[in-house]
Amino acid sequence: MLQWEKDRSCHQKEEYDIVKSRKTVLILIALILIGSGTAVLLSGGGNGGSDNGMTRFRTRSSSYDIRVQHAKTAEQIATSEEKEASYTVEGKEISLIVSDKGNRALLEEKGYDKYWYHEPDDPSGYRYGFVYDEKESGTDTSFVRYGDSGDILWSVPLWYDAWDYRIVSDGVIIFGVDKQPMDTPTSIDTPQNAHLTKTDPEGNTLWSCTLEHGLGREEVYQVLEEENGYAVVSRGRLSIFNLSHLSSDGRQLSHRATIVGNYGFWDLAANGDGYLVQFGSFLKHRYAEIAWTDPEGWLLDFRQYTEAGHRFYLKDMTVRGDELYCSGYFTPVPQNGSSNAKNGEVDLVLDHIFGNDLWEIDSKELTPLVQENYTAVLLVCDAQTGEPKRFLSVPGSLGKELYTDEQGQLFWYTEAVEDAYFSPATSSFTIGGASIVYRLSIGENGNVKDIMRTGEVRAFRAG
Repeated sequence: MLQWEKDRSCHQKEEYDIVKSRKTVLILIALILIGSGTAVLLSGGGNGGSDNGMTRFRTRSSSYDIRVQHAKTAEQIATSEEKEASYTVEGKEISLIVSDKGNRALLEEKGYDKYWYHEPDDPSGYRYGFVYDEKESGTDTSFVRYGDSGDILWSVPLWYDAWDYRIVSDGVIIFGVDKQPMDTPTSIDTPQNAHLTKTDPEGNTLWSCTLEHGLGREEVYQVLEEENGYAVVSRGRLSIFNLSHLSSDGRQLSHRATIVGNYGFWDLAANGDGYLVQFGSFLKHRYAEIAWTDPEGWLLDFRQYTEAGHRFYLKDMTVRGDELYCSGYFTPVPQNGSSNAKNGEVDLVLDHIFGNDLWEIDSKELTPLVQENYTAVLLVCDAQTGEPKRFLSVPGSLGKELYTDEQGQLFWYTEAVEDAYFSPATSSFTIGGASIVYRLSIGENGNVKDIMRTGEVRAFRAG
């Protein structure tokens, strides 16, 4: 196993047995297996390959040393001009008790192999995507909805280059930028407008708008549905943060632009009368920064979150009541002198491989090393101050989406690494594999009510 220390104290083990099945015989079998100490995953049927069975799990008390850097500008965080505060945060570590045989069967059912890649399932139940047709005048882009068998149910032609969308309560908002002719050089000074289009679930276009804010080259990053319209985060000339407000029918109401530096804006959440914006930079190895704004988009405060001896990769966030929930994962930071300290997610795993000349390492040996490298974390903070309060963690997993249903129930999705392989000749990643998706139901007190294996399998890429 890899050698590193996780700075945490553990005590007071608790175990929860969650059983949900339509057939009494499965319950009886489960009780027998549980009594014998056998780990078991119960299946309750489900459609489209999903697994509605609940997963047994254990929790134990734990703690992390969370570091929070406070600043008034993004530049102050980048140059470490502000002092960081350290918090010993108490929480719960969750151990999944699953059937290895059942998970392997799920991989086989999905047709997994080392060249396989599966995009995350759409939480709306629909399957959307883009179809591109390259021409000399530029790429023709269409937004499409797929049927269960992969056939295209409808298609919406777009006059601009689009690459992303957000699902809203009554449809989808698609966004992109001006189409550029093939082989035409562009730069940050090349004028480029941002465009948004809204369709209903049947592919009927409801409205379109062009953002004309005088930012030169503008790109939309995030769209957040609100009671009477939408908040839109865009970036201008690689360094300008812009927050716009659109009406429910796509009319531009207001916008506020601020120079912050060369960052991407990866997430947006409502926070009382203002907003929380996740920003960062892959080139600068910054993955867990959050900015607080007022309703108009003025940037007020910045926070950077880390953990002693680990990097924190923030993947989603949401506000419930007066608490901010941050989903992501920790990976260990190699100590000084590491031969592979490249600020990657799997530096320590690669250190082990290269240091021991394990160029032919197989999946059975590699998978536990990768599992040990990742810890999914749901960090709960005060939504106004950003101060960390408690956490949930799942070893061997990556924390991903947060979703709140119409009844206000909060769900946390995690990806448990099930298989990994070494691919040193691949340019885009070094270690690949597959993860099993679990859905954790989070109670008002922050505890886990139940855990369900969704039946979804996702590709894993790192390094």
